[in-house]
Amino acid sequence: MKKNIAFIGCDLKLCDEAAQKFSDCTDRYFLSIEGLCCYYACKPSKQDVVNLLGIDLFNKFFAKAISDAIEYENTTLSINVLDMDIMWLEKLKQSAVMILLGNSKAELLKLGADKQGYVRQRYKKFYDIYINADKKSADMVVNETFALIKRFTSEE
Repeated sequence: MKKNIAFIGCDLKLCDEAAQKFSDCTDRYFLSIEGLCCYYACKPSKQDVVNLLGIDLFNKFFAKAISDAIEYENTTLSINVLDMDIMWLEKLKQSAVMILLGNSKAELLKLGADKQGYVRQRYKKFYDIYINADKKSADMVVNETFALIKRFTSEE
């Protein structure tokens, strides 16, 4: 049985809000992987980490954060897939129910993720649940998650 739940997508704000709300409803811990990277770097934001320390160091912090998160239990994670190497998705999928918050090409362009216009196809083998997140609030995403996640958590 997978011990964590990971909200992944290109809209980090929505992933964070949905993961936090889901955690609140289920008495799970909440962890933003980007937030953990900033904590490791002692910087307030990803932009500060990248600007002051460089993208290579941010990627090292990201790898450490994912590696640490794999060991956690009863945690809801929030992850921006644009920061993530496919290798980490493979490892994370072993310990977490992966929920991809997908967007249409138009929404991806608004998020500045035009290179990822094929997100659903690229990450298809890594997610357990796909939720079309276009124009949805975090509450709507959480409600849909509860409807879909039962088959993964019924033994908990």
